[in-house]
Amino acid sequence: MLATGTPAFNPFLTCVIPRAYCDSTLMHSILATSAAHLSYKLGDGGNPVIVEAAMRKHYLEVVRDLQHDIASCHLRDGRCISQLLLILAFLCHYEVLACSPSAAFSMHLRALGRLFLNLHNDKQASGLLETDETLELALEVYLYLTLSNSILPPLVFDPATMYSDEMMRLYRTLDQYTYTPGTIFAGCRSLFELIPEAKALHTWRSAEQAAGVVDPSPEFIEALEHLTLQINAWHLDQQGYTGNAKLLNRYLDKVQQTQQSMAAECMRHALHIYTMSSVAGSAAASAALRESTQYHVDVIFWLSWQLEDSPASSNTLWATVIMGTCLEDEERRTVLAEGLRNSRLKMRHLSLVRMALEKLWSDEDERAWGPQGLEFVMMKNGMEMFIL
Repeated sequence: MLATGTPAFNPFLTCVIPRAYCDSTLMHSILATSAAHLSYKLGDGGNPVIVEAAMRKHYLEVVRDLQHDIASCHLRDGRCISQLLLILAFLCHYEVLACSPSAAFSMHLRALGRLFLNLHNDKQASGLLETDETLELALEVYLYLTLSNSILPPLVFDPATMYSDEMMRLYRTLDQYTYTPGTIFAGCRSLFELIPEAKALHTWRSAEQAAGVVDPSPEFIEALEHLTLQINAWHLDQQGYTGNAKLLNRYLDKVQQTQQSMAAECMRHALHIYTMSSVAGSAAASAALRESTQYHVDVIFWLSWQLEDSPASSNTLWATVIMGTCLEDEERRTVLAEGLRNSRLKMRHLSLVRMALEKLWSDEDERAWGPQGLEFVMMKNGMEMFIL
């Protein structure tokens, strides 16, 4: 979950655990999340029923504690809100790992974002924005989950209710105070920030088609080319961690800079696929478009294989999903499906990702290809999944 860092730079050890010793609600949220993971990882041979019972018990304790805090008006205290943000971040992870209905995940994530804005707008909390590592971590969780899942159908996840320019401005104010290059983003945040722009291209082109515009408009092509240039120009070592260059270099050395760069390349090539495929809009992709994405598919497939057992791969699921939607080779599809089934992480939500991709691959509709095809198939079959 936070595996892009090493112990020395992992806020789960430096930030979360110390606070959990003094906060029973936070501890219950950690235990519930851990049990949600463990109950699936153990399988039938490890008493998953007992673990799931413990999972539900800890989850209910968190819910009761939060209800008490709200009823007692404890949320007027900036420090209490800071702790609550971290608890909500874990609840978001819990809902994904437990494969809960999408409404539960969206509710916690939306609450996380709104509390951030309230805290930021509270003059009494202004000092926390400069000193509290809890805020950094919880906000990074919020942005990672929001950006990664924005490719899903609106009925499953509606980024319009989660992501805002105001939230991004708030996050950028924390850049000069960051303790690491991002425990989850690992220096790739600016790449993840391009996902909504690529998503907007898909929406734009679909709107043109609905209006009877057969070929992409010149304005659309110009926007697509501009985004492509941004993706091409991106480099991991050029991200702006003001005042933390030495820390960034030390961090990347610790997690093996080569592997971190490979993970970043997975993301970059996936963004190329997502951007290129927007030309199809809501229609079936042409043979030429499908062929043009295969170079990027090949690169991601090879890099993913190289990173299979690396902590640096923990933020590459979005790239893997995008690549998987464009896989044409049956053997590679089998390899990817087996990789998701037997992942070293052993997380329940990966089975939903695998099933969604398999449903996409087996659908004979010409529209069932690419990122937009995944959205089409999920809506067609009433499927839910989340990227963590």
